[in-house]
Amino acid sequence: MLAVKLSRQAKAPVRMMLSRKEDHLATGNRPDSIQTVSIGAKSDGKITAIKLISFGTPGVGGGAGTSGPAKNIYDVEKIYTEESDVYTNAGPAAPFRAPGHPQGAFALEQTIDEMAYRLGMDPLEFRRMNSISDKVRQEEYRIGADKFGWSQREPKAGAGKGVIKTGWGLANSVWYYIYNADSHVSLRVNDDGSVHLRSGVQDIGGGNGTPLA
Repeated sequence: MLAVKLSRQAKAPVRMMLSRKEDHLATGNRPDSIQTVSIGAKSDGKITAIKLISFGTPGVGGGAGTSGPAKNIYDVEKIYTEESDVYTNAGPAAPFRAPGHPQGAFALEQTIDEMAYRLGMDPLEFRRMNSISDKVRQEEYRIGADKFGWSQREPKAGAGKGVIKTGWGLANSVWYYIYNADSHVSLRVNDDGSVHLRSGVQDIGGGNGTPLA
């Protein structure tokens, strides 16, 4: 707001720049995490349980939890999560797209891969059979595998020729579907024929301006 007020007074653009220290203190940080993930599965590949214990540092704020992916991606009846915020003398936690999910997905999917290899299963098929109720995700698996050429991968880790290895992998993630039936935009047609459209939607690179237009 300070930059906006100064810009109006100066009738010119005003840029507000923070030092690295000011940026960390005033604008928020993505919490770190220390996680322990355990998975139980049958010999046929069916996941029977997921256990997640997580510690995160949200500064003086809160919200360092990481259990979103563990609770929402796979068809598992028994899920146990234990999450702790460890407060520190630092700026508060702030969302950097999908709070807690990048950390949670990384730990979970690493464990999923380890279990798939231990069972001698294709990591894609292991994921497919354990998220069978998600029809959209099943289609994503099919399209992604086809576009990526998954069937051409070397199934054994580290089996590539030469000193430099190229790995092929995949991972799941998730975010909550939040829909508000009362969402709306305001539209004004000016005397000169121009149009002003106002909406509270965030454009994070997906091109929301196109469907709004």
